[in-house]
Amino acid sequence: MSYSEYWRVNKSVIDYIELANALRALRKIAAVMDVDAEVVWAGMPCNASKKIELPAVLAKGDYPIPSEKMDVLVGLNVHESLHYLEDSEHAWGYLSHTFLGMNDKALLGKLFEAGEDIHVDGTAIRRGVPGKYVQKSRAWWKKNYQEDFIAGLANPEGLFGIWTYLVLDEVFAQMSSQEMENLLQLSCECLETADCDALVESLCSGKKLTMLQVLGTMLSMPEDYMEALQMLLRKTPEIVNADAIGRALCYRELWKALEKHFSDWEAKMKAAEAAGELTEPKTLAGSSEGDESRISTELAEAIQQAVASEAEEVTEAIKAALKAVGAADEAQYLFPAIFENALEPLEKDPNLDVVRSLTEIFRLWLEETLRINRGLDAGKLDHRRLHRAPTTGRIFRQNEYHRENYVWNIIVLIDASGSVGWFWDQIRGIYSALAASLRGENIRLEILGYREATDTCQIKNLFHSNRLFTIEPEGDTPTGEAIIAAALRIPSGGQNLIIHITDGLKNIGLPIEHALNYCQLRGVDLVTLGVGQAGRAFSPYGDSFEMLGSSVEKLPHGVGALLKRKLVKKR
Repeated sequence: MSYSEYWRVNKSVIDYIELANALRALRKIAAVMDVDAEVVWAGMPCNASKKIELPAVLAKGDYPIPSEKMDVLVGLNVHESLHYLEDSEHAWGYLSHTFLGMNDKALLGKLFEAGEDIHVDGTAIRRGVPGKYVQKSRAWWKKNYQEDFIAGLANPEGLFGIWTYLVLDEVFAQMSSQEMENLLQLSCECLETADCDALVESLCSGKKLTMLQVLGTMLSMPEDYMEALQMLLRKTPEIVNADAIGRALCYRELWKALEKHFSDWEAKMKAAEAAGELTEPKTLAGSSEGDESRISTELAEAIQQAVASEAEEVTEAIKAALKAVGAADEAQYLFPAIFENALEPLEKDPNLDVVRSLTEIFRLWLEETLRINRGLDAGKLDHRRLHRAPTTGRIFRQNEYHRENYVWNIIVLIDASGSVGWFWDQIRGIYSALAASLRGENIRLEILGYREATDTCQIKNLFHSNRLFTIEPEGDTPTGEAIIAAALRIPSGGQNLIIHITDGLKNIGLPIEHALNYCQLRGVDLVTLGVGQAGRAFSPYGDSFEMLGSSVEKLPHGVGALLKRKLVKKR
């Protein structure tokens, strides 16, 4: 059963977009848990003081990420988040302070880490749903990275490994939140009565695990582990239930009780080493270290940019639009399409004379709507009112234009393919002037740049956070796909206009005609301004096209002519 399948919506077949989507979801989970730490993939740079690094090996490969893998990632995220939430750092500080005379605290640290893993997993299970994800992540860890701690002579690392295996992979693996609460309640009663045997039995008698099974596992390991392991098992419920200071005190007590065992094991280890009889613990599955668990620098940069720009895949929505105009078969020509914010600010002031002219043109066209006033004393004859002539004398009609307060939805759609590189400075001047002249209370303005890169139709938002941004022109020209994507962003109602700016280089992918049909279906007016050289592929746009050449100064004339030809048809 997969849990994340029920709530995860934003998915993509594009690797860096999908990894960014998953990372955003994981960061939201950490935020909901009130954990102030930055979640990153292993290999991504992170400047935050607290971070949660997740193995990229789980996320890489199939896109979208399979829901079973996503469950494991959520479990690992919850586990690491709880280390911060349960104040493991404070517990270690208190514990290490009680052993100031100890020069090498590495082994003490291993006891602490094992105990803290048990504590946070137990805490997750007590919380209910988080525990289900943690149980899945632990099952994945057992399958892929479990070591054979039983092999060889008894040693501290082997003891801690067996302890965590019995508790996390056997007992906790099947526990419900209610069973965990029952265990902790029983442990309190056992501690009050000093009935340690009942406590061990309660720990090892989970829903899917009998005491006999645990004893069978324990009997297959070196006898030297038995007494020490029982000490750890007796303390386990207390460790799960304690706060940071209480856990530190548990670890201190365990360390002092285990020291004599460690000394005996070390003596046996040295004797075996001298006799050449040492056996190293072996790994039953892969190692979590290595290149496969990390992402490349290039991919990390792409993910960071996608996270910052909140990339959204819109391919399926474009396919639905094609189906609406009876062109579902044309979906084979689509590129995967994504929408994201541009991140590089535009440092270019618009031409003020052009802005003033455009402002006046848009004022005339955006603030006026047609009404027909009938029953006037003068004007054109209204044949429907001729019968009223003898009584009122008002038999005329007149077209009148009245200012209205309805919203205009305007999108400036910009060709940012490699072929416009020669004219990019002109295009930036054009959309900066349009942005300055179209800012108003009743105007919902978007400025989008589109291009093809790595077989993807990228649609960049060049106007957000009340600022203008820019991108570098590159790739081919998926015009048809971009026009549909822009039309999809226009809400229903109001007056809808797309101002398309392009050099007219031949479109790739979806035929432009389907995009024009979809705009007509949605009630969106599309006008196109040509830049650069004449003679390009502007014929599909018909009379909704005006050539600017290489001059920004011609922009007001071109816009005015297009609005007159396109919008006057509605009057």
